[in-house]
Amino acid sequence: MTDLALHADGGGAGGWAAKLQQLLARAVVVEGGHIQADRITMNSLVRLQDAVSGEEVVARLVYPGRPVRTVDAGSEEFNVSILSPMGLSMIGRRTGDLIGYRIRIMEVLYQPEAAGEEES
Repeated sequence: MTDLALHADGGGAGGWAAKLQQLLARAVVVEGGHIQADRITMNSLVRLQDAVSGEEVVARLVYPGRPVRTVDAGSEEFNVSILSPMGLSMIGRRTGDLIGYRIRIMEVLYQPEAAGEEES
């Protein structure tokens, strides 16, 4: 994978624990049927672009423990753990948003809630 994920907001490991606490403190619980289809939720598949280089990657927001890279039927995607700096920066964002100063969310290709596949 390229250095796309290295350009998300934030600092070291201690900073991410604090960021997770802040995200949880201001989180709003929304039923799956009411989540906008262009919002990133768990297991969403998104197309990201480095705003400087123009490079694009497809990434899935996953729970920890999933392999980083998967190749299926000729397509390649990267898994981003929700507990990583990039994952924390992705959750709840929507198409068009910038992560940090250079990663743009170009498209939410798949969102479980929009596909009627909510987690229980």
